[in-house]
Amino acid sequence: MRYIVDFLNRRQRTLAVFAGFGLVAIAAAYYTGMGVVIDETTGKPVDGVFVVGRWRARQITPIESSSVCFKVDSTETDGNGRFMLWPVSWSFDPRLWSRERRLIFYKRGYRLSSTEPDRETIVTLKPDTAATEDRLNYVSKLGLQTVCGTLTERTQYLLPLYKAMIVETSEISGVTNNPDYADEIVWLAETLTLGSNVATDNLLNKPRRIRIISK
Repeated sequence: MRYIVDFLNRRQRTLAVFAGFGLVAIAAAYYTGMGVVIDETTGKPVDGVFVVGRWRARQITPIESSSVCFKVDSTETDGNGRFMLWPVSWSFDPRLWSRERRLIFYKRGYRLSSTEPDRETIVTLKPDTAATEDRLNYVSKLGLQTVCGTLTERTQYLLPLYKAMIVETSEISGVTNNPDYADEIVWLAETLTLGSNVATDNLLNKPRRIRIISK
């Protein structure tokens, strides 16, 4: 009986050690997923910045390996410019390897600075003073770069971003009298709310396009 008790005690201690390592690993991942966004010109934190994390990996297929963007997540910075996104995908699909995450940042009227010291922890944005068409191109390309993950993930994590982009690009397009600049972002949003077929049909038949901007 004593041997059984000793065995159970050793087993409990072993499980406790593994559990402790697991908690440390989770805490470390949480810490490394934290960051802050600051204004390059003022040095002050920037709140309300959309932070999108997209994970790419090589996928093993019966024929050959290919690149796939398999997960997307997003959050917004708080009043202190801080954000947290898990640096791991929590995907255990054995077909995926060489995984890597990229962060994308969007804030109305801002552009990612080229002088940020560390994109994963300290991110600097600067007011975008480019010409209106350059700004529209920047936002449009940024939106297209976020396409990733499942339909459920895109609807949950990207639709609020697209709506914010639509508001900015639509207002700028009104100033430039060129509404075509908002087309790509509207199409991205409508693929999530109306389906890809309807969204594409609306893109090709602009007079009856359905706008989804929330007032």
